[in-house]
Amino acid sequence: MIGVQTVYLKRNKDTTGTSGTGIVATGAVLASGKVVVEWITFTSSISIFNNLEHLREVHGHDGNTEIIVGPIPIDTKYTQVEVPPKRKYTKRKKADES
Repeated sequence: MIGVQTVYLKRNKDTTGTSGTGIVATGAVLASGKVVVEWITFTSSISIFNNLEHLREVHGHDGNTEIIVGPIPIDTKYTQVEVPPKRKYTKRKKADES
């Protein structure tokens, strides 16, 4: 393969209760065959897999997640990411302050 191809993961059923349904990750298949994926979740991360089959083995969830190579359709539903409430931060006192 020459060039880079778009890839995305469309989860039809969220078996773990973690990522929701719809598009849960987007990425690219590199010329080497390796796959780079960015997760669209609250705890967003980037993962690298040796190939599409490896990605499917880890995240296919027995067919509940489609791994699609090609452009993402414009009308595709992205996962709904729940954002937790903001933390309140307090200023720490310096060691010499009383």
